[in-house]
Amino acid sequence: MSVPKRPRGAGGAVPRAVIGVVAAAFVHGATASAPARADAVMLRSGETIFGTVEAMDSGSLALRRAVDRNAVRPAASDVPAAQVADRIGWDRIASIECEDGTGRWPDVERFLAAGERLWRARTRLERGDATLAGRAIEGSWTPMTADGPTAAVAAMVELQVALASRDQARAVAAHFEALRLRRRGFDAPSLVEWLEPAPNGAFVRRPVVDSSTPLCPLLPPFARSDEQRIEMLAALDHFDVRGDAELDELRLAFAAAVDPTRAAPEAPRSAARGADRGEEQDSQ
Repeated sequence: MSVPKRPRGAGGAVPRAVIGVVAAAFVHGATASAPARADAVMLRSGETIFGTVEAMDSGSLALRRAVDRNAVRPAASDVPAAQVADRIGWDRIASIECEDGTGRWPDVERFLAAGERLWRARTRLERGDATLAGRAIEGSWTPMTADGPTAAVAAMVELQVALASRDQARAVAAHFEALRLRRRGFDAPSLVEWLEPAPNGAFVRRPVVDSSTPLCPLLPPFARSDEQRIEMLAALDHFDVRGDAELDELRLAFAAAVDPTRAAPEAPRSAARGADRGEEQDSQ
């Protein structure tokens, strides 16, 4: 009984077609069995965060972090579905890698470019250079449409640049936007102090945020000229508190201090009722 021989080509070699089919089947099987990798967010600090990019807007990138943070590139399955997403400011992000590409995020390049400009401005302020920080944002700051850590940094950058240039109206708008965002839980910790140049070439640390008052210590409600007073009042009148009633009362009080001819806002009804009850108790 003879054993059938395997088909061979010239010189007894296995035909190329057979090798190609086997190789293709192997590659297909390896690809199909390989788990999807987690998304990677590279920070400007050098750290890489792995997880799943859930959403993004001008205010932040929302990322659910992977459980195994020590893995070189964890699988997407290592990201808990129920985990609350971290909101990362665009000024902290250098680049993003998604397993399926970034095509589902059409605005990602625009957000990254804006974040780079903001990062340059922020780091220059952290070194005490308000002039170069102002050039980085090119005077084009406007309150962002989406709240988040990016918007908080942008407002604080604008505030410090305006303070350095002694532009009170510009500073008022940025200050109230920074305050509104801080009341929503978004802050810029590295910009709570202003490095003011001193005559000896050093810097004096001046607080931009005072924990004892919501107002900026470097921005008193007094105008240096009639023109600046008009501009400050216009900035206050056009500021959108976005439904924050307490912030609106503070805005009106600040405007009344800038222009004493304006009536200060009345105390909230709840506070007035509390005062009435206190008077009734005193009279009893």
